[in-house]
Amino acid sequence: MVRVAIEGCCHGELDKIYSSLKHIETKERVKIDLLIICGDFQSLRNYGDLDQMAVPEKHKKLGIFHEYYSGKKTAPILTVFIGGNHEGSNYLWELYHGGWVCPNIYFLGFAGVVNFGGLRIAGLTGIFDPKHYNLGYHEVIPLNREQCRSIYHVRRYNEYRVSQLTNPIDIFVSHDWPRGIYHYGDKKRLLSVKSFFEHEVNTNTLGSQVNERLLYLLKPRFWFSAHLHVKFAALVNHSLLEQNKAKAWAPPTAPPARPAQVAPVPVVNPDAIDIVDSDEEAEGEAVAATEKVETPIVEEEKPVEPKIVDAADTQEEPAAADVQEQATATEAEEPQKPKEPQVTRFLALDKCLPRRDFLQVLDIDAVGEGKEAQTEPKEAVTHSFEYDEEWLAIVRATYDHLSLQRNQVDLPDQVTIKERIRKELEWVKENISSKEDGLVVPRNFVMTAPPHLPSHGHRNIMALGQPVQNPQTVAFCEKIGLPNKINSTYEVTTYVEPPPPVSPPRIPRAANVAPIPPPGIKDASDNRGLNSLPPRPALSLPEPKFSQPEQADGETAEIAEDHGNEGKAGGESDAMEVAEVGQSLVAQPIADFADTMDAAGTRSSDEIGSENEPDAKRRC
Repeated sequence: MVRVAIEGCCHGELDKIYSSLKHIETKERVKIDLLIICGDFQSLRNYGDLDQMAVPEKHKKLGIFHEYYSGKKTAPILTVFIGGNHEGSNYLWELYHGGWVCPNIYFLGFAGVVNFGGLRIAGLTGIFDPKHYNLGYHEVIPLNREQCRSIYHVRRYNEYRVSQLTNPIDIFVSHDWPRGIYHYGDKKRLLSVKSFFEHEVNTNTLGSQVNERLLYLLKPRFWFSAHLHVKFAALVNHSLLEQNKAKAWAPPTAPPARPAQVAPVPVVNPDAIDIVDSDEEAEGEAVAATEKVETPIVEEEKPVEPKIVDAADTQEEPAAADVQEQATATEAEEPQKPKEPQVTRFLALDKCLPRRDFLQVLDIDAVGEGKEAQTEPKEAVTHSFEYDEEWLAIVRATYDHLSLQRNQVDLPDQVTIKERIRKELEWVKENISSKEDGLVVPRNFVMTAPPHLPSHGHRNIMALGQPVQNPQTVAFCEKIGLPNKINSTYEVTTYVEPPPPVSPPRIPRAANVAPIPPPGIKDASDNRGLNSLPPRPALSLPEPKFSQPEQADGETAEIAEDHGNEGKAGGESDAMEVAEVGQSLVAQPIADFADTMDAAGTRSSDEIGSENEPDAKRRC
């Protein structure tokens, strides 16, 4: 048994989701093995990825995935997800075949199948839009506004690949609902919560035609979806809908035949719409009539019990040979059990918001063909995470038809593709499955773009959104012996985060060494203020001594003489004169500096004007 948590639309709220799961584990004292997210995951590494996401501007936000991408946080539970219609599609395109978007979070690919703990999990990324269904993947990274939307629309190529699965599927994951699934649940309650769905429900246009066809074809045990932001459960009993198999999508070369014993289910509602691709039960009375019809095949296929004579009536025991012969005949007549599940339990969940039904935890038995129920205690179970043999064979058989142009190349007919898959399955078993851990999904995550840092802001968006070859995709193609087509013209890139800046080493203080106290303080414990410090000693400078200047002639000599006389008039006999390059400057003692400035100020005021005498003094 595997305990699986199902999440509706993620919208980048990983912290809230993991916090809710931790609360459940603590309260219920259980261990959750796997988390499945049904789209709108928003694996945004930086603002370059945010620019490639199709979403209204008011809802554009980076979220916190970049913290899991950079390794700052780690997902506590193995998480598997498919893409929706609000994704950083440039990053998911790098991992077209599937891969790790960050440690412990695995993208299932645009279409893919994996095995976890004995459960076979298949998924399909995106939503259905008939405008792009028949096209190839012509989008080019970086995506323009139109391509941001078209790249997540489901293509016929991927439906064709998934439809080749023949082994039973335990869990199928899609973003949008299978069309018509609302007929198998509480439709009245659904319309009471989402009344604007009424027109689409009545016209049978709500949901995906692709998912509807795959539902009737694959008949998985569980089908999980999101997209419509409401919780809805339904139960599809395929044994009562055998007639849908003939009208659902099937290979034109080998259409499934309707059993002759089964009478067609009457349709009471005259307003029911007949769709070629699907056959939904009519509403109202038709649904009730379908439930009341008893198919005669059940009674006809019921084995005939051996005729044993009752010993109480005849007083004789039947011969042993007769009993053995009757038992052998019974075993021959007993019908074999169907290999595929006959009931699909559908569950859609809301987005991660307070007081909304966005999370469900289920215990699913990993029992099926070639599987055994796990009976060991939960603490002792280590679940393996592996590739699927049949899916690897399908990838190899259809790889030549993966179109990167606008036109999708023709796909092989069913007879041809079945033969190819049979041969490729032998190759997979010989070259991959036979090796030790050959099918184990490697933990080979690497960063291919810089994670967001708060200091980065919105800068360099175009440089962040450039295409690269993801090493995981290259390794997957090498494993299955195919050349890589995804971003093949670009380099294989691994982003290496630069080391943080190194701060200078801090020199530790020597032990048992007291700090040296400032002058005037006895020791470090002295808390006296600055007023307790001794006064700073007066600054004493030696008197400057100058040599006698030489006598200058002309105007220069007169200026020097005037300065000399002026100094003598001030009463200083030790004033000295200095002559240099035709000019004379007077060096005077500091004590007579104010007197000299007064004299100079009077001289300057005469030149400027008597009315500006105070200003002249301040300028000098």
